[in-house]
Amino acid sequence: MKFFGFALIALGVLMVLLCGGCTLTLLAVSVWQTLSSSEPTTATEIISGLMLFGLVGGLPTAAGAVLAWAGWRMVRARPGAGQAS
Repeated sequence: MKFFGFALIALGVLMVLLCGGCTLTLLAVSVWQTLSSSEPTTATEIISGLMLFGLVGGLPTAAGAVLAWAGWRMVRARPGAGQAS
């Protein structure tokens, strides 16, 4: 049971680091290009860009965080905590 918990932690941390890091990098590049562009940016473009980053990068990052949390709960579980007396 602890091995599976550690595997979930490792998988979750990898997902958070890779998906979250990629999302933050792309978001920073997008903001940089928007600020340095000479063309005006509409609010619709900004909102749709944030929604895209939230869906494509935010959901896998959140799923990785949930996996890491579930693995942590499995590793730190007290013996006999789930058994009825």
